[in-house]
Amino acid sequence: MTVDEEAILAIARDRPRTSIWLGFAWLLVAACLGLMSWTLLQLDSADIYFLLAPDINTMTLGTLLSLLAMVPAIAGIDLSARYAVASTRRRWVARLVKASGWVVGICVGLVSAYLAVAMFLLTPVTAYTLQSPNDGRSVLIVNRTVLLAGGFTIYEPRNWPTYVKVGSLTTNNAHDPFRDGAYRAVWTDQGLELEFVSDYMKPDRYEHEFIELRL
Repeated sequence: MTVDEEAILAIARDRPRTSIWLGFAWLLVAACLGLMSWTLLQLDSADIYFLLAPDINTMTLGTLLSLLAMVPAIAGIDLSARYAVASTRRRWVARLVKASGWVVGICVGLVSAYLAVAMFLLTPVTAYTLQSPNDGRSVLIVNRTVLLAGGFTIYEPRNWPTYVKVGSLTTNNAHDPFRDGAYRAVWTDQGLELEFVSDYMKPDRYEHEFIELRL
């Protein structure tokens, strides 16, 4: 046997081993991305909000990470299944491994898609910053409207890019009073007094909400 033939055989023997380690690496990357996405969802549920830029927030990052996790997860499952098939000499075991790979891949894809859809539905429509004219206090009002259910969450800034929830508002017919300027903001020593139109069909009727600020 020549040197070239021995080298080819060595590469052929090492290829399955490389495949399984690469598969584990891809699965680890997918797990990290999925954990980060789940963590962002849990933080949002705990009233902690991240705002890195106007269009880069907690839910946007979570949705993106969920979608990205699908690629390395499928790649890792495929490589692991190929290694298992190549390592066995029994056909029924190979078929079982292939079927299991498909099932696991579909389950991972469904879980990632569920996280992405859940976060997409929670993704804010837009956000507004209200600034006090007398001092450096401010609040971030996040429009979380879904269909006709008008909902707004009010956050107070902490250390950038962290915001903490301090209040919430609801409106009718998905009305956005902050976009239309149908609100009044009065800053006091205790916090922020908001008056806003909750229904565009009743433009003269204002609702009142007091937001207590901690800083």
